Amino acid sequence: MVNEDPTASLVVLDDADLGFRSEDDLWPAALKKVGDRPWLLVKKSRPVAQGEVWEHLSAHQADRLIAVMTVNDLRLTEV
Repeated sequence: MVNEDPTASLVVLDDADLGFRSEDDLWPAALKKVGDRPWLLVKKSRPVAQGEVWEHLSAHQADRLIAVMTVNDLRLTEV
């Protein structure tokens, strides 16, 4: 990624399920760092709470994760 800061204190992701979820080489370095983890603001689309990026974030950074989605996407997903 261009101008990526691995020490970012906030990472904003727009996950539209266009391949980003399963391609960890596309994920920002701040998501993979150990130690002082950033806050994460993630805009999700249907299906929500699925995919490799969600599994990683919920397992390693759930305490600093804010997920945003439409109510329709939430209703259409078995959560």
